[in-house]
Amino acid sequence: DIRNQIVSFSGNDWQFFINPYEELVNNDIGKLINQNKPAYKFIVSNNESIITKEVRLWRKSSNIKFEQPVFENLNFNNVDLTNYVINN
Repeated sequence: DIRNQIVSFSGNDWQFFINPYEELVNNDIGKLINQNKPAYKFIVSNNESIITKEVRLWRKSSNIKFEQPVFENLNFNNVDLTNYVINN
């Protein structure tokens, strides 16, 4: 729930989430925010294979919330998968 609280304090509509131990491989996500979509999934990889595909960029106004008590994640249907990679 702490991540939802942090988002609530943000003054920006677009939110991006990345863990401290992760690295964004593609750094031109500005192209995505110019499109009229509520959220985007990113590929999370360990340099060898895809671990998961998760929502990491979303509009605050779309009311997407973090869920799960321990490993919070964002659940939202009908999200476009990007070719952007986050190395874990």
